Amino acid sequence: MNVFWRPIAAIGILGAFTAGPPVYGLITAPERVSPLVRDGLAAHRSVDLAVVFDFKPESFHIKYLQAEGVVSRVEGNIVQVRRVEERGLSRLARQYWIRRIELLGAPRG
Repeated sequence: MNVFWRPIAAIGILGAFTAGPPVYGLITAPERVSPLVRDGLAAHRSVDLAVVFDFKPESFHIKYLQAEGVVSRVEGNIVQVRRVEERGLSRLARQYWIRRIELLGAPRG
């Protein structure tokens, strides 16, 4: 590889590592959200959610969720977040580290 192209390749690789997770989150956001959550938001201004992780959430994750609603309970890998509005749901759904977002009280599949 020509010496001229090395910095350009390095910038491209760093850009992919930086932009990869947010882009992946944006593309996969619709499949994270249960249809019941969208129906709930159509009927009400805010909804109560069960946010499911593949791992036990840490302090960072809880604080992030708290910015979008009221965290009421953490049980294993599920966090209950109450009073989440549509804008907050959209931001949560884009996070690649969230597995699923379900309506609180709905049967989990």
